[in-house]
Amino acid sequence: MLRRGIKTFSTLPESVTRLGEYHGLKETTVNLRWPSVEDVEREGKSNLFTPHSILREQSESMANEKKKKDSMRLEKMIKQEMNYGVTLAKYEGSQMKAEQEKDEKEAVVERRMREIHEYFGYWMDPKDPRFEVMLQQKEAQEKKADKMAKRAELVKKKIAEVIMGDRAEEISIVELLGWSEGGKCGYCKDTKGDHLKSSLGEKKEDEVGVWLIPSVSAISRIFYYGDGLGAWGHKLNVIDYQILLNGGWRRSGSYLYKPNLEKTCCPQYTIRLDVDKFILSRTQKRVLRNMQVYLEKGLKVVGEKEERREMKIKEVMKKEEDNKEKKEKMEIMNTGKEGRGEKKKDMRRMRAKMKWIKKGLNVDEELEKRKNRESERRKNLEDRIGNSTGEGLSHQLEIQLVSVNSQEYLSRCVEEYQLFKKYQESIHSDEDVTRRGFDRFLVKSPLTSSNPSLGSFHMRYVMDGSIIAVGVIDILTESVSAKYLFYDPDYSFLSLGTYTALREIELVRKLVREMPRLRYYYMGYYISDCPKMRYKGTFRPSDLLCDKSHQWVPLSECSSLLSRNSHNFTIFRPSLPEAIRFNPMDAKLYLSRGITTFNSLPPVIQLKITDKLQSFCSFVTRDASNLVLVLKELQIEDDSDDED
Repeated sequence: MLRRGIKTFSTLPESVTRLGEYHGLKETTVNLRWPSVEDVEREGKSNLFTPHSILREQSESMANEKKKKDSMRLEKMIKQEMNYGVTLAKYEGSQMKAEQEKDEKEAVVERRMREIHEYFGYWMDPKDPRFEVMLQQKEAQEKKADKMAKRAELVKKKIAEVIMGDRAEEISIVELLGWSEGGKCGYCKDTKGDHLKSSLGEKKEDEVGVWLIPSVSAISRIFYYGDGLGAWGHKLNVIDYQILLNGGWRRSGSYLYKPNLEKTCCPQYTIRLDVDKFILSRTQKRVLRNMQVYLEKGLKVVGEKEERREMKIKEVMKKEEDNKEKKEKMEIMNTGKEGRGEKKKDMRRMRAKMKWIKKGLNVDEELEKRKNRESERRKNLEDRIGNSTGEGLSHQLEIQLVSVNSQEYLSRCVEEYQLFKKYQESIHSDEDVTRRGFDRFLVKSPLTSSNPSLGSFHMRYVMDGSIIAVGVIDILTESVSAKYLFYDPDYSFLSLGTYTALREIELVRKLVREMPRLRYYYMGYYISDCPKMRYKGTFRPSDLLCDKSHQWVPLSECSSLLSRNSHNFTIFRPSLPEAIRFNPMDAKLYLSRGITTFNSLPPVIQLKITDKLQSFCSFVTRDASNLVLVLKELQIEDDSDDED
């Protein structure tokens, strides 16, 4: 290696290679081993060697430069060490900020996924190209909902201005939607069409009413009750809803419906119970006794067979359908003609007297004993329910009645939804359960009342701190209307369907002490051909509503008529005149300028709304005079007049 680079031995000059060539050879002389003066001068001119003095200067310079760099690096390290705390704090702060931003982004993505699931009913990957589109649709509909809600409040305010004084609170606002036809029956599963139609023709999926109302097809996905008339309750006084209830109407959220019993495949009759006349059956007593044993001793009294029967409703329905004809014959034999039950009772009494005489017993004394046993059998419902809380119990069962508009409800609303979801998935195999559907179906209510004791409530059954069942009820001026029940399937051995109904009957018996008119327990609809509905008849003595005369008829009298007229509309009191219906001419109709009547409208507009208005009025009685009706056709005409 030379100063100017690397060379091989063969490329060096002769003067340079000489030492290497003769080095180590003993025969060579000194003259050959060492260069001559001429050689040194010639080699110096070739610039192949550097003088020693220069090399020493270069070495010292490089050493000084290295010391300088080491000194500067040491000073930098000392400075960094002194500022280490500040630098570390900045680094940790930046890392925390980055993690926080990441968490916020992930939280936003998770929230958006949850919103999509709750709104549309299924989960979707945020990377899916449809995700953003669906999110935009949801946000657009929510904006529209907000706009419609503001308009609804404006309408209520205008109505209050038109109707001055306390009567403004009594007014109910109902929007008419029209007829629903076809679809799949929720009871017998009979398919009569793949869509629903309104009186205005087929409704589109995204069509809404004057305010935010789901389309008829959207409602059908939540529930379906066959052919009938639909309306939307924006504001419904409890008095007016009681009137509608007495006319065969029901509500699901804000959606009001009245089945057309003459057309539907499964006629649904409103059933109610006068709690003052209620008589416990053996099965109901057993349910109360089993619950009390579980609370006191923690023992599950009900056998596995009965537990399986409650958990497999579909199998039970299938078995009952297979034996349908046999059961119908038994019903006819049991009910027979009017008065036949009394004859059977007289025959049993006669046989008992004959046995007593044969045994030489005193008939009067035995009759008195039998009367006492009968009185004991009809022991007070409250006495049989017993204590569900207190010392000495293995389990504590607390009953909480909470308004759906209260903070008490909101404090455990998520727990309720989770229970509802578990119930629907386990009992009804319903996997499409969303919070939005739960709120719309069981929480949102149009009912209003100046009395805080009336309105929509959730009756919670809290076992050892956990909600195991929720009964959704409406407390009205004359009745408690049972709307829905969902419970924890793990507690099916307690027969919670029957137990909660008995508790609701107990509630009515308590309320009647403060409000004497409130003495009825409404159980929704009764369908004699539907196994899931027949249990309602075990709460005796129940009455069914005659859809023509609007008179209440004992179920014991209706059973034989229903058995002979299976799946067909039955008039329970054919000899009575038809109930007086609401006169369309007296209907209060809403316009943006105020409230008007049918006769005050121009003939052209009258013609457009006659069919829909007449359909509604034919399904309500004249008592519904406080209803303010909203029709989409009137709003369109009214808006066009304003533009002109």
